[in-house]
Amino acid sequence: MVLPSQHPLRVAEYVEMVDSLSGGRLMLGVGRGYQPPEFQGFGVAQEDSREMFEESFEIIRRALTGEKFAFDGKYWQIQEPTEIFPKPVQKQMLHYMAAISPASYELAAKHGISLLRSPQFTNLDIVAEAFNGYRTKMTENGFDADAIDQPYSVRTFVAPSDD
Repeated sequence: MVLPSQHPLRVAEYVEMVDSLSGGRLMLGVGRGYQPPEFQGFGVAQEDSREMFEESFEIIRRALTGEKFAFDGKYWQIQEPTEIFPKPVQKQMLHYMAAISPASYELAAKHGISLLRSPQFTNLDIVAEAFNGYRTKMTENGFDADAIDQPYSVRTFVAPSDD
């Protein structure tokens, strides 16, 4: 879910619905977007994506507790204490974040979010170097990067010959 392009309460409700239907097996992948057309289509300023992501993720995290809450942010306000339905099945949902920039790696580390890594836009050495920085930031923020799932995606092509 690209968080800056949709209301976080709606995201939380979708998440909880899928979590309920799956019996608590949902793993939530989030991102802040990276291509200008993604932002232009929704009328969102790309330079606001980090702050919007942080507000949205905080609202979603609070909503997924199943408790009532309010929120007063720069981009989203929830004035009356509210709660979402259905209630969460999972007590601790896994969160994953797509990341290709150092800023996104740092943001994921700040919140203790697993990374969705891939050398799709760069090479393996740069991805490995960025992950080492992420691991250091995770430790600085009180999280253990090795204690959570850290998926890695590599495109593979199968053909009848090397040609």
